[in-house]
Amino acid sequence: MTSCTVPSWPTQWLLQALGHSLFKDWHVRRHRFRLWEGRSTSWASPSGHS
Repeated sequence: MTSCTVPSWPTQWLLQALGHSLFKDWHVRRHRFRLWEGRSTSWASPSGHS
């Protein structure tokens, strides 16, 4: 990797930014799914826990 002419910090920053965006997108999707799942379960059983 030391023979690479491209500096290590730009690629590291890009990887970090990409990973952060992917993690954020996954977290948002999971949160939306949990909210939707909670609503569906609450509609199915009013006495169910939130």
